[in-house]
Amino acid sequence: MSRFKDPLIITLALLVLLAPSVGPFGVKAASPNDSSPLLQLDEEQIVGDRDQSLKPSSRATIVDGPATKSTGDVASVQENLQLVGEIGGNINDVTLWTHYAFLGQGQRLVMLDMADTSDPAFVWQSVPLLKEVSSIAIAGDRVYVTAGDSLMIFTIQIGLTPPVQLNGVYELTAIYYPAEAWPHATDVAVQGDYAYVTFGEGNWMGGGSGFLAVIDVSSPDAPAEAGRYPAVNPEDFATSVAVDSDYAYVCFRSGFTVVDISNPSAPFKRGSSEEVLGGWDVALSGDYALVGTSFDSPAFRVIDISNPDAPSQVGFHNNQGVGSAYGVAVDAPYVYVTDTSGGLHILSIASPSSPTEVGTYDLSDDPDGDHLAAWHVAVAGGTAYVVIDENSLHVLDVSDKADPSKLGSYEAYVADPTGVDVAGRYAYVTDEKRGLVILDMANPAVPKVVGVWENDDPSGWPVDVSVVGDYAYVLSDDDLIAIDVSNPTTPFEAGRYGGPSGGGTYLTAAGDTAYVIASGKGLFAYDLSNPAAPAMVSTEAYDFDASTWGLGRPVVRGSHLYLPCSGKLCHANVSDPANPVAQPKHETAGYVSGVDVARLGDHLHLAELSDTRVPYLSGLRILLSTAAYPQVGYVPVDTSCSNPYCWLYVGVSDDDDEAYLVGDEPVVRVVDVRTASAPAVAGSHDMPVGTDQVVVEDGHAYVPLPRNGLMVFRHIPRTSRSIAPAGGTLTSTVDNTSYTFPSGTFTQAVTVTHTPLTDNETPAAGSLLGIGHAYQVSAIEDVTEESVEPSGSYTVTIGYTDAEVGAAIENTLGLYVWDGAAWVPEPTSEVDPAENSVTGAPDHFSIWAVLGETRRVFLPLVLRQG
Repeated sequence: MSRFKDPLIITLALLVLLAPSVGPFGVKAASPNDSSPLLQLDEEQIVGDRDQSLKPSSRATIVDGPATKSTGDVASVQENLQLVGEIGGNINDVTLWTHYAFLGQGQRLVMLDMADTSDPAFVWQSVPLLKEVSSIAIAGDRVYVTAGDSLMIFTIQIGLTPPVQLNGVYELTAIYYPAEAWPHATDVAVQGDYAYVTFGEGNWMGGGSGFLAVIDVSSPDAPAEAGRYPAVNPEDFATSVAVDSDYAYVCFRSGFTVVDISNPSAPFKRGSSEEVLGGWDVALSGDYALVGTSFDSPAFRVIDISNPDAPSQVGFHNNQGVGSAYGVAVDAPYVYVTDTSGGLHILSIASPSSPTEVGTYDLSDDPDGDHLAAWHVAVAGGTAYVVIDENSLHVLDVSDKADPSKLGSYEAYVADPTGVDVAGRYAYVTDEKRGLVILDMANPAVPKVVGVWENDDPSGWPVDVSVVGDYAYVLSDDDLIAIDVSNPTTPFEAGRYGGPSGGGTYLTAAGDTAYVIASGKGLFAYDLSNPAAPAMVSTEAYDFDASTWGLGRPVVRGSHLYLPCSGKLCHANVSDPANPVAQPKHETAGYVSGVDVARLGDHLHLAELSDTRVPYLSGLRILLSTAAYPQVGYVPVDTSCSNPYCWLYVGVSDDDDEAYLVGDEPVVRVVDVRTASAPAVAGSHDMPVGTDQVVVEDGHAYVPLPRNGLMVFRHIPRTSRSIAPAGGTLTSTVDNTSYTFPSGTFTQAVTVTHTPLTDNETPAAGSLLGIGHAYQVSAIEDVTEESVEPSGSYTVTIGYTDAEVGAAIENTLGLYVWDGAAWVPEPTSEVDPAENSVTGAPDHFSIWAVLGETRRVFLPLVLRQG
């Protein structure tokens, strides 16, 4: 079972999507030195079914501002932000089912085939659940997963596609909790027709509060809460639960509690033991509960539960005093206990009053050196599955308890990202435990790990990365490191500067100079002209005459460096990096927390916190990068935070068309800044957690999420308009597509939605050539929100440019419809080369594209006679 160790405040509803057509895949973890990709995922594993992902009713997108439907002569609304791809996340739990292992990795449920324990094979993964998976339990062929405030029920269906299918979702209701203190699920156990879920509110370390919810799962498609302990006035933070017969054994921060569940609708307390504090995990063996704790020593406790009214500790083991006992699995008479700084301990509980250690798995010969951090554990027969450092699953042979040995492993790359930079087709991600991971983003929907530079300094984890030419510069707590990435599959360290700042925070490399913000000190500059030997050129930290704790991520354009400094905009001329020349600070109405400048623009984009006069309201401010920084535009953003200090950060596209905002709130927003004087929030998307960085490249936003991997978003300027029975028009200015619906096309008022598709989302056209005009059109009734089709033909006109025609023969261009297997020409389609337009009069909605033929020259084949 998983223990919840990094609580999240749940303020938004949880959306659960599942890719409906994902088959088994034989993808295996590979050595970082392999020249082949380390992880290759089928596109449908990332984006799921295209038709489902583009339904207008999808809750995956939350758009700021007024309702997106427009009526009458009101202009059409551009909207929507799509999660294109995702990879990584910490391993949060492991549970076994026959020869399969199920992992919680970031916000996904992952299935591995363990038939060959030396080489775990990737089988399937869910789409992101939008909150980090906290625990997994399996009963029969059902998988019970907690994430955020929800319990999800899946069914394993080996031999079918997909091999795991979502059934139903239970979302917590709790009338005595305010939204900003919403509880989160921490563990789940299943018995019969009921699932028992522990919840915690606030923070485990700070106390918080929590309870046990009893969920009726007799109908997997419609799980419903049956009872709760306590029914009102929640107790201390609850972390874990185990169930047997009429009793649930719950670890609260303040003690171990036995809950009578003989009547699931009215569970009540029988007894407790306050001498067992801070329980992380609990397992049962006969008359004993085995509890791993972190609150105090000893770490492992044996509790006699033969009398449910008076549970009492009868034995303990302190894990050699190395760390806390986080995970517990039992295979009597042995118990397997993970140690957060000392690996796996195998104990004999033949004598419950005196547990005895019989073996360990640590891989460390130095008692004073670094030890394995083990978190989760599951055991089946003579094999143990142990999560190490939250980014690797080790499979152990434990048939010899005194000498456990490693059989194989599954590596979770991009487990806990701290920074990202994008150059060309590659994304470079620093990972707190791993080092530097290089992803091939040629298809952003399918990120592929192609290279890894392993950090060999456990005391200095990477915090940021910036790429220039053939080098990725990695900033750690202790060093500035130059990584040669000329061959992305085999990155290697080329040089480093030791101890650049004693606390590096942000890194920006430009040309031959790296600029490092050091917390509490200021700005340092380094000469990168010789990557093998980076050299500091600053004689001392430059502090901008501001609080050195208030310096944000710098951005450099030419000889100008901009950064937030104590809520203001700071600017320095860095034509001589060793001697930056500060320009006058600029103060705005808000608190500047982030800044970015488009490479092809002259606008400064400032992410601002609210000032005290407008609580909770933050925004994006656009200034000209000239003297006095005249304001061009401003758009407010209601962050829905519980205090006025919800930090915001910004990344802007190179063409100065889009700006993305991220921050403490687990939401990413896109702002249309094409008209800088009138910026407008164009879409948003929930994320599992907040973050402090977003990088925009080639129309995609890359967002590193602590513990949850890397997410890639794309703004899809979807256009919607309400069309009455009398008819109407719809125009998408983004791709120059317009519709005319005559009277009688619909019998009720409907909302028609036009969604442009990228090349990656468009089915292959075979011998035909697309010109960049593919889209999906659909409609729902305004009242019933049911999908509808037109009752007759309508007119669609697509305008194109000569540049878009490219290699296609212009007079062969036509409108084609995707029938699910092939592109079929629309018989009413006509092309007008003089007007650069394609017109058609189809009578149904679907996926469409403008395609054309290309010129081909066939040369005769001449055979030379010998």
